[in-house]
Amino acid sequence: DLAAWTAQLQENASRYDVAFSDSGLDESLLRPPPRRFEGHIYNQYVLRTSRRDELQAHLQAERIATAIYYPVPLHRQECFAHLGYREGSLPVSEQASREVLALPIFAGLGQARQKRVIDNVLVSWANEVAIASLLRAVARNEVRSFASDAAANPATRCLAPTTAKPPATEPAATAAKPPAA
Repeated sequence: DLAAWTAQLQENASRYDVAFSDSGLDESLLRPPPRRFEGHIYNQYVLRTSRRDELQAHLQAERIATAIYYPVPLHRQECFAHLGYREGSLPVSEQASREVLALPIFAGLGQARQKRVIDNVLVSWANEVAIASLLRAVARNEVRSFASDAAANPATRCLAPTTAKPPATEPAATAAKPPAA
């Protein structure tokens, strides 16, 4: 039924939104699509990232399908050459064509498969995720939260500190004095 199918797509989009928002990544690395209105069907879930080709290669290596819609902006396609647009005529379109990547979002995706997609997106930027997590913890003056964030996030697990607090400074050992002769 169409309503159930639409609801599954919306749930998938919501899970992506939450996961990527919670990652703390800078928008230049990962920018989910803006939400314009309730009821959107999400036929595609298209991210914008300054490292699109790197992310796509990582996901392909993990056998996760992606798509790039309009890798050449419309105004630069041969069928529109007669309009006279040149490189640089529509810079926002040109930048988008270099940054967009559609992730799997089909109705039957399921939570387990979607989690695998999310984990792989975040793993591809493990250092950036770890730094973002640490900066959030420092800003909250809760360095301990970094260790728990890292333990919960597969992208930062390998970067988790071994201790949340710096070790206490031990007093310097006093040198034994030789016995008086």
